[in-house]
Amino acid sequence: MSEPKWTPAQRAAIDDRGGALLVSAAAGSGKTAVLTERAVRLITDPDHPVDADKLLIVTFTNAAAAELRARIGQALLKRSQQEPGNTALRRQRMLLQRAPICTIDAFCLDLLHKHFQALDIPPDFAPADPGSVEVLKASALAETLEHAYAEAAHSDRQFTDDAALVEAFTRTRVRLVKNTRPNPKITYPEDLALVRLLYADRKKPGKETEVSVPGQ
Repeated sequence: MSEPKWTPAQRAAIDDRGGALLVSAAAGSGKTAVLTERAVRLITDPDHPVDADKLLIVTFTNAAAAELRARIGQALLKRSQQEPGNTALRRQRMLLQRAPICTIDAFCLDLLHKHFQALDIPPDFAPADPGSVEVLKASALAETLEHAYAEAAHSDRQFTDDAALVEAFTRTRVRLVKNTRPNPKITYPEDLALVRLLYADRKKPGKETEVSVPGQ
């Protein structure tokens, strides 16, 4: 099987060395094939070969990572069959199995597991499940509101009731969401309910605090 006929732009992406390289290409333009060829040539460079497990290749999905690993493996196998006495190619095929070709989530998780001592975290940590995340969010919200009340008690800024604090909190949250999400859908009734529960004892005797929720 003959070598693919690369376009000048594809060949430039494959052969470029020694600096940052940004490739922008549409769907179906051969990005995976180009990346596979680039990786294989780095691994088999006659002058400055790179071990397969020293390459970091990040993909969007696990399926894409598996496909890329398989393609690189097949290309190395083909070269190995053409050069049966080349022990370096056999070694690289083995190293490829532990090469970090994965999603960014998997790479970061592996990085944390390898360097947990430096980060002062337990070695048996695991990604949080949705229930744990909700508990942490509630705890963080309670701590934030408590801190806000403590600061207000020692300054000229006073929250007349929970509604005033909630309003300040939600205005900030709306700004944050709008800055981080396209076409944001702002919903936070659970936060308001939590504030009411946590700080019900702060309300003045005999006074009911009404908090309106947009869209409710």
